Amino acid sequence: MADYRDLIKSTVASPISDLIASVGEGVAKAQASLDEGSLAATLDIYAEGDDEKLALMRDIGYRPTFYALPETIGEIQVALKMGISEPKSSTKRSLQRLATNRTGRAPVTKKSATLYATPVDAAYSNTFGYSTELGAKVTFKIVPVPAPEGVEDLRVVPALVGKTIADALEITERLDLEILVPTTNPPVAETKTITAQDPGPDEIVRSGAGISVQV
Repeated sequence: MADYRDLIKSTVASPISDLIASVGEGVAKAQASLDEGSLAATLDIYAEGDDEKLALMRDIGYRPTFYALPETIGEIQVALKMGISEPKSSTKRSLQRLATNRTGRAPVTKKSATLYATPVDAAYSNTFGYSTELGAKVTFKIVPVPAPEGVEDLRVVPALVGKTIADALEITERLDLEILVPTTNPPVAETKTITAQDPGPDEIVRSGAGISVQV
């Protein structure tokens, strides 16, 4: 006879809707990771630095490739069974209050049939004599897609505090950004040291944006 306590420890039946939803969530997370990697590579090219290779890639207009998961196919062996489920407790209470207010009587909560799926592994197969081909297969494709429009205009704000106005001008000109120096008479000397900036370092702006500095 099957030891159901051991079986519960090794396998858990879940509504098949949850099983499918978890696959969708995994695909969405994988796509987000691909997008983050491509975006990070783009920002590296347009960030402050003296890396000659990145500078050359920036000068020739290189843009990292973005990738997409247009199709994901998964196969998994499961045992299916029908079960009875009730609404979630919060939903059940809300329906009961609504019906009671309208009719003066608490309603009878209807239960619904739910299809449950249990992953089939060696323990499940041996315990219940479930005969099937064990294993799972996941097939997916990753294809390059055009970069989102405007991604090449993104810039990482460089750290300018502690640098002279002359050095800051050289850095921002290379990144297609602009320095906004306080207007004074006489003008601020380029040898002055920057003491504050807005926006701050590592913030994301678009090309042509101005960086206000204080000296």
